[in-house]
Formats: sequence, structure tokens, C-alpha cells
Amino acid sequence: MNAARRDFQLLALCATAPGSPLLGDRLRTAAERLSAEDWRRLAAFADGHGMAPLLEAHLRAANITPPEPVADWLRARAAQHAHANRVRATVLAEILTALQAAGIEALVLKGAALAHIAYPSPGLRPMGDVDVLVSRKRVREVQALLARLGFDAPVPGVLPPKHLPPARRTVEGVEVVVELHYNLYERGSPATALEALQPDALPFSLPGVTAYTLGHEAMLDHLYFHMRRASFVFRILTVADMVMWSERFVAEIEWSRVSPQARHALAMWYWLTPFSPQLVEAAAIETCAPPRGVGLEFDGWPRHSLGAQRHKGLWGILHDTFFPSEWWVRLYYGLPDGPALWWGRLVRHPLWVFGWVLHYFRHRALKS
Repeated sequence: MNAARRDFQLLALCATAPGSPLLGDRLRTAAERLSAEDWRRLAAFADGHGMAPLLEAHLRAANITPPEPVADWLRARAAQHAHANRVRATVLAEILTALQAAGIEALVLKGAALAHIAYPSPGLRPMGDVDVLVSRKRVREVQALLARLGFDAPVPGVLPPKHLPPARRTVEGVEVVVELHYNLYERGSPATALEALQPDALPFSLPGVTAYTLGHEAMLDHLYFHMRRASFVFRILTVADMVMWSERFVAEIEWSRVSPQARHALAMWYWLTPFSPQLVEAAAIETCAPPRGVGLEFDGWPRHSLGAQRHKGLWGILHDTFFPSEWWVRLYYGLPDGPALWWGRLVRHPLWVFGWVLHYFRHRALKS
């Protein structure tokens, strides 16, 4: 197993809450084989995936001590994220209080909600932007409100797809970036706008205010489709969000209302991260035989440039681009085994690659 795949699989173990005895045994076994250089690379890899605080918490819970420089660095990153999250939570509470005073309803999306609901501690879930969903009718009004709260908050004449330009404000050395969404998706519909999602909204507490986020099923769907935004590459943190949410609300989620794609994607992660028996049963995860290539990520174009893959030769590049592992295809496209998998392999994935080819040449034409 190469180093990149080993790092991926070790970090994937941490995509759940720390403290499981089974998880600790598996982490200790994996950690025994790491050299000092391996530890440095793993720490950098974890940071790139937004998993540094979770990795540090898992190592601590399992009584695993990495080399001192790596341990110090992980503790420092965890402290930085905890501080940043406290600042963002305070500013978000200020925003929501102002919105409620103005009679404007809102839902908090992704990390800003997940950190306070699904994770054992908010500092374990790093975040960049604070995403808030409001009504399309009032989105410009809310952006203007952010400006009055001290944000640099441009209001465009024409609404861009999905969300407004980021609003920015620096507090206690932390840049707080707020993105106002008026739909969950660029090609959204009324079903993924605020008005349709409010009836199932879940409350959670922020300093001095009650906030609301997506309902159980809508959150899982949103996390899955967010995972697929990039060019065949996803952050392990996004899947950790799905696992944490599923474990936290396993008994309350109406699994039949979760999209098949999200359920199939979650089932693929079972082969890397220990799930509770309750989640395995509730989500109807098949555990009889693992898919081929568990933990083998997409390794072709456009994830890697053609120049960076020259050593593979033409057929190696084509193979890695058009024939990724079964595990990855089923995870990324949310597919079951059987005819749907073959359709995904032979038709859907190649068409998706060609779509990126068109995107690449269109982008180059616009730049020239």
C-alpha cells in the first residue's frame, strides 16, 4: 500500500467521534508503522482535509503519542480552530439576533451548525465560511444588514447563482466570512429554498440565541451533494460530517426520505470508519462483502495535471481517469452494486470526465 493510500485510510478512521475501544485498537495498529516523516506527512494531510483537530482528539483518546513536534503542531492547530470557532459562533449569534429583531428567518448551513450539533465539541469541526440560508426575497436586505454590522458586504445588482458575494469582517484576529444563500444548490428548485425547508428545521443553541438548521434528511442530502462539488476530489471532513450526523440522529432520521445517493455513499464509508450497530441496521448497510478498491481514491485527470502524470504513460493516465476503483465510483456517484454501477462506470463517469474537458477548454478560451 502506498503512503498516500495509507494516510487516507488512517485519517478515514477518524471520521467519527473519538473514544471507541475498537477504533482505538485500529488506530494504534496503524500508528505503530509510522516513521517520523510519516507522521509529518499525515499531519499535513489531515490539515488539508480539515481533520487536524479530530486527528489530535482521536490520538489523545487512544493514548497514541506522535513525535513531539507533530504532537505540538496538532495541539496548536486544534487550539487555533477552537478559538476561531468561538469567534465565529459569537458573530453568528449577533447576526441571527439582528435578523430575528428584523423579522427575517434564516437557517444556518453546514459547518456552523454541524460543529454545535453533531460534533462532541465545536472546536473539532474546522470551518471557513459561515453559510446562512435566507429567502430570495430578502437576501439583499440581509446583506445590507451585514454591512450595518461592520461587514464589508457588497450587494450585487444581479443575483449570482445560489449565494451572494462573501461578506467579510475581522474579529479578534479571525476573518469571519459570511455567505448568504437563497437556495441550497446552483440549479436549485423551490424544494431546496428556505420556505420549503423550514418546517423540518432543527433548533440549536448559540450564545444568547436559538439558531435553526436543516432537518435530518435534508442535511444528509446537502452534505452528500456538497462532497461532490470539486473535480472528483473531496475532503474527508465532509464525509465525517455525514457520519457524525448519522450517528447523532440515527434513531430520528427517516432513512426512506434520505436520497439513495447519500445512503449509498454513506454505505461505502462503512468499510473505512467503524459504524455503530444501530447505524448499520437503521441505514440498511450491507456488510457481507466489501467493494473492490476500498480507500483507493480517484487518481486521474483532472485531479492531477497531465504533466504530473507523465510517468504513468498514456494508458496509465487513461486507466486512472476512466476506470477508478469500484469503491470510489459508488461513493462519489452514490451508486448501489449491480446494473447501476455498470451504468456509472461505462456511461456516467466518462460523460462526467468529458464535461470537465469542455469546462477546461472553455476556461482557457475565456482567459486567452
